[in-house]
Order: sequence, then structure tokens, then C-alpha cells
Amino acid sequence: MTAGFTSASVANALRSALIDAGLMAEWFDSFAISGDRICRVLQIVHDPTKTYGTCFYYFIVENGGIAVALATNGWDATAPAPINVPTGTQYLDWHTLPASCSIGPSQLSCTTLFNYSTTSNLVLDRFTSGSDTKQSWFVFRQTSTVTRSRPFTFLHKDMALHSWIDLSKGCISGLTRLTAATSDRAGLVNFQIDENLRRCLSVGPALQGSTSGSNYHAQQYNAYSYFGAGSSASGANVNFPNWGGSNKIAATPLPVGRNAANPAYTSDYVPVCSNIPWNLWTPTRLADDFGVYMRYDSNDIALGDRFVVQAATNEWQVLDFANNAVLNDGASASFLARII
Repeated sequence: MTAGFTSASVANALRSALIDAGLMAEWFDSFAISGDRICRVLQIVHDPTKTYGTCFYYFIVENGGIAVALATNGWDATAPAPINVPTGTQYLDWHTLPASCSIGPSQLSCTTLFNYSTTSNLVLDRFTSGSDTKQSWFVFRQTSTVTRSRPFTFLHKDMALHSWIDLSKGCISGLTRLTAATSDRAGLVNFQIDENLRRCLSVGPALQGSTSGSNYHAQQYNAYSYFGAGSSASGANVNFPNWGGSNKIAATPLPVGRNAANPAYTSDYVPVCSNIPWNLWTPTRLADDFGVYMRYDSNDIALGDRFVVQAATNEWQVLDFANNAVLNDGASASFLARII
């Protein structure tokens, strides 16, 4: 989308990406709110026989950004009034009506996917797996690769669900965003579940009595986290991810081998790790052509960089990253898509 684009241009680009990813055939609902603010609704039906087997993701698009919120238990797209609104009960089945969604960093009424400026070009990248076409990740970026959104995805309607999920009792939140981060010398990649309702299985009980929007849109709890350990000789505490002192983050260590710590490795062993659990609701693992990677010999990773395992045969592109401040002893985290 070239500079001077409109909110409708952003919505059209997202429409094409979602259709090409196999997530929909067309918007379930499409309407104007006011001025440049518009709303588009994505419907994903996981089980049509269950009361809460359908997710409605309503995108609020305006000239300064795009955000999304979750509803279950129905969406009213036809007259008579009220129209273009989720049905059911507030907090149980939806939190904020489309007209009240506020786009911005606070995320008190919806989850902001990206804040952008219309004065420079905007790009939406779609990466769809070749080994499992039900898995796609999306990234907004602006000013080439300088400003970017977190990679985000939606659980596909045909993705298998765990047997313990009872959609007659509650819904799932299929919006997942990925965060690459560093913590002292460690690198982290987190698969976060965004958007919560009291109907949401597992996490819904935590919202009992809450009317605070931040609890419904800004919790961003990690369903799965993976880390590459640092290798500083100054002490183990700085080499593990933590929230200060010795309070360790619950995360799975990746199978990294460092020659400096263990001479049985004649050279460092730092694999691209794929086929890992990534989503709370499905037993289907991350597709083989998406992966988590930690880098130690460089801390200048940029969006769009390629990591080459074997030229013209096995090459991966960076979708998200976090550079560690410390070179060699620190792990710089990245999320990759295999493009060759």
C-alpha cells in the first residue's frame, strides 16, 4: 500500500491475505463506523454443532492503525437494529462493541496489531507453510523493515483440537502473536494467546468479576516459551531468562551446544528448531518450515534477513527478532520461515 493509503486499502490487503491463507472466503460482516474508521469481521467455525464453536474476530481499521477483538455466541449482521454487533452477554461473549474499540498502546478495549502512518508505504506479508497449509503467519511492516508488527496468526477452522476442549461450555481464542525478546544473556521466543473472554476455556475463570479491559485484551499470556541459554562465565543467573534475580521464567530450553562451555562440541551447535508445540488448543505442532533460532556470533539481526543453512537449498527468512546486547555470550532470538 503506497503512501496516502486509506483504511479501506488496509482492510482490502488483509482480506486478500486471509483468503489466500484459507481462513475465509469473504468477510462475514463489513461496515463503516465513522469517518475513516471501518470494521471487518472474520468468522472461523471450529465446530458448528457447538454453542461456542465459532469465533468472530472483528478488526477495527483507521488511518492510524489496526486492532482486533474477539466475540463468540453469534454476530448480528442484519436488520433490524441493533446491527453489526456481537450477540450474547458482555464480558461472557464479547467485551467491547466495535464503535468503542480504541486503537493504541494501552489495549484497554481491543488488541492493537499495528500502529502505522499513512505518510509512508505499508506492507502486509503473509507466510503460509508448504508442509501444512493450515498454518500462516502475518507481519505488517513500514518504512521497509524498520517498523513492524508482531507476527500474528489465527487458528484454522480445520486444525485439530485437543480432546479435552468442550466448545459446548466455552470458546477458544485462536489469535496468537509471537514475541522475540532477550532476558540478560538469554534469548526468548514466546507464543502468546491474545484476546480473552469469560467464556474462554482455561483462562476464563481468571476474569470472574473483572470489567477491566486490560484483562480481556492485554494479558498476552504465554502458552509456550522457548529460550536459548546465555554462556557468560559470570554466573548462571544471567544465562537463564528471569524477571530479576533468581525468579526464572518457565520456558523450554532449546538444544544449543556451546564449545566454550562443553569441548565435546568441536564447534557450536545451534539448530533451527521446528515441529514444536506452539498453540494451547491444538496437538498439531508448528509446521516444519517455521522455526525458532538463537544466534550468538552476531547481534545485528534485521527483519527480512536470511539465515542460510545450505545455499539455494535450505534458507530461512526472519519474521521477528530480538538482538542481545552482549555478543557471543548472549543469545539473539529470532522466528523464521523457510523460503527455500
